[in-house]
Amino acid sequence: MTGEAHDLETIQERVETLIATVIDASTSRRLDINLLKTLSEAVHQASSNGANSNWLRTIQQRLAPILDQGRYLREADNLRLDPVGRRRAVRISEPVLIVTFEDGHQCQTKDWSPYGVLINGWHDAPEAGTPVVLTITSPNVEGGGPVVGQVVWHSPGTNETAIEFDRPSLTVQTLKVRLLRNGLLAPSVHRL
Repeated sequence: MTGEAHDLETIQERVETLIATVIDASTSRRLDINLLKTLSEAVHQASSNGANSNWLRTIQQRLAPILDQGRYLREADNLRLDPVGRRRAVRISEPVLIVTFEDGHQCQTKDWSPYGVLINGWHDAPEAGTPVVLTITSPNVEGGGPVVGQVVWHSPGTNETAIEFDRPSLTVQTLKVRLLRNGLLAPSVHRL
């Protein structure tokens, strides 16, 4: 076996190990963007070192559903709250949306986007990182529905809570479109 073939074999074994790690992380909801970057770099390295097209095609097919998750992770990572709580997404403050929690408690949004909400009035907000299920509706248009996310921060002083969604919310996006169609959302703040 030549040195190059041995290197390629080692790289391919590393790819297989990383795939197993990524699948495990994905099923236990611990998948992070850095792990996907490492895997992507290893596949690229195998390709650059002469991996055959059948092996690469098989790897791509195995990774397709995981890469979809990675796309959502990248979007969420790009829009994650920074340390002082400023979301990087375009936020809409008017009109407000209604957020209802599983226990029936309701709050209004201070601002919102398809990636998360900032609400006021959740006195018993859990600590950052706590997963939450909420229903988001609008008093101005029909529709709405459940959204899954996590608490990112809570300020007892202002009683504001930031919640980031697990992925961009189709529920919120649909409400946004309906508000725009009904003339309740200025086109200048509407960015799909």
